[in-house]
Order: sequence, then C-alpha cells, then structure tokens
Amino acid sequence: VDLVLLDATDAAGLDALLPAGRLREPLTELCRASAVMITRADSRQDVEMIHSRLRTVAYSSEDAIEVVFRPESVMAVVSGERQPVDWCRKKKVWLVSGIGNSPSFRRSAESMGVEILGETAFEDHHAYDHSDIEKIRANLRDTGGEIVLTTEKDKGKLLPLLMPSDPWWMLRLGTAVIRGEDRLHRLIDGSPSDGIQRGGARA
Repeated sequence: VDLVLLDATDAAGLDALLPAGRLREPLTELCRASAVMITRADSRQDVEMIHSRLRTVAYSSEDAIEVVFRPESVMAVVSGERQPVDWCRKKKVWLVSGIGNSPSFRRSAESMGVEILGETAFEDHHAYDHSDIEKIRANLRDTGGEIVLTTEKDKGKLLPLLMPSDPWWMLRLGTAVIRGEDRLHRLIDGSPSDGIQRGGARA
C-alpha cells in the first residue's frame, strides 16, 4: 500500500517541491498512490484547502482519508514512567520541541488542559547539547514550572543529556481516523475492488 500523507495545517507546502516546499514529487503523481491521507485534519477549513488543491490535479477529494492526532499518554523521558493525559491537567509546563511543526505540538499540549508557561521551539532535527538543557532548566525554574513537556521524536536526543531528577515528560500521540476508516482497512487488507477514483474513473 502506497499512502501519501498531506498535512492539513501546511497547504502552502504543496506549492513547490523540496526544498522550496514539502513535496517530494509533483501532485500530478498522486495517480500512482494507493490513497491520500490528510493528517492533522482537526480544522475543516484547513482540510477544505487541501481538498481544493487535490481537485486541481483531478484527484477525487472524496477518496481522501482524514486522520487526527490526539494526546494518548505522557511518559517520563528518563525513567519511562507512564501517566494518563489527565495527570497533566492544570500542571505548569514548559514546552520543548525540535520538529517541523511546533505549533501542532503546542495545540496538542493545550488540548490537555495544561498551563503553558513558555516554549523553546528549535528547528527540525535540532541537535541538542548541554547548553540547551541548562537554558531550559533555568526557564522551568525561573517561571515556577512543574514539568518540561517534549515530543516523542525529541526523546531519544534528550535522554543522554538529562539527569534522573529532571522532570521531563514526553507526549505520546494516538491516531484516530475520522473519515475513510473502512476504506483504509480495505486497502490494508488488500481488497482488489478498492481502487482510487480520479477524474470520475476507477484506477
């Protein structure tokens, strides 16, 4: 199964190929994909912008599968202890991320009901060092924060730099299909009758 993932919060990224945009291939090549999956589909306005772009290349937007990412649990970066999302509610947190979409991470944190005291958002693939950690520790201390909340992607880079006493936690996200779940299951199960409709034809 060849799935193409399009971020609903980054419609502008569909304007050009890498490095100017997000595309590895032109949108016209979607005809080779098994399906298009629109991620971070929380906002209908954002999703409709993606559907509009798909229609410009004669891709039937009705075929697109839509998914959202929802907070599932948190895990202590050093010890591996796990807690439910409700454990974080009303906690005073400092956000840390080195990903391509830090606003999305912030929205996920906000949905948990935490009090965000501040945020350190690095560029994607940031290489953390001890200086970064010391600055973040100082931010947490100076603002009266309780925990640092980071992403699953950043955990592996941060772990070697932290001490057992550091209250750093990682947010674990779950994926929920909000449109096209049956079709996704058919694709995974290998149903031969589930082609993609493009320009009114089945492929």
